[in-house]
Amino acid sequence: MSSSLRNSLSKKYTCLTGLANPEPHYRKTRHNVGVLMLDLIKERLEQKVGTTIPYKPSTRSKYIHYCSFKDIKVNVPPMRVSNPNTLSTSILCLLRSDGNYMNLSGETIRPVWQALSRAIHGTDQLTHIVLHDELSLPLGKVQLRVPGRSLRGHNGLKDILRMCPDIPHYNLSIGIGRPESHEARDVADYVLGKFNPAELEILHTKTLDQIWQLLHPDILKFQSK
Repeated sequence: MSSSLRNSLSKKYTCLTGLANPEPHYRKTRHNVGVLMLDLIKERLEQKVGTTIPYKPSTRSKYIHYCSFKDIKVNVPPMRVSNPNTLSTSILCLLRSDGNYMNLSGETIRPVWQALSRAIHGTDQLTHIVLHDELSLPLGKVQLRVPGRSLRGHNGLKDILRMCPDIPHYNLSIGIGRPESHEARDVADYVLGKFNPAELEILHTKTLDQIWQLLHPDILKFQSK
């Protein structure tokens, strides 16, 4: 494919944002499963492209680290209908919200999301997917939820809706299971507790495979040309 033809393609952007409490203190806790899975997606993509792509600190938010992969096709419907016959490449952005508290997620990511929208000249070419922990799903099960669905009481998602009401996004719920007790203190202790080795194994294998089958990220054939 010629460079002139490649440059004429309509670029589509997909932004995966993983939610978390500050790391490294809360690393590998259930509440931080969003960034844990984001890192695993990144590692698998790096294996496919054959190079390491490090996270960089964002200039828009001191609590965000990011990286991007070019020429990645992701199987997620666009937020707005565009010409379905237009051949397009996609740039996949990974945002790691790992420096601020979960209940301030909207405040943390808003300046980065807004900068992306301005750079892309609107949201019709941009699809956001937020990766987060989900108590109501069994450990390791994933569910892609369309914009406007119930937030199921998740404080990070509530803050995103509060701070970014004009930026539609999908929620990729990642099951962490639920403790037997529904007492608020017990639930808080549970989500802030760390995964054990057996649980991590499930996330590294079955859960990552589910996300892969759901999004179908693929390296476009002309990438290396």
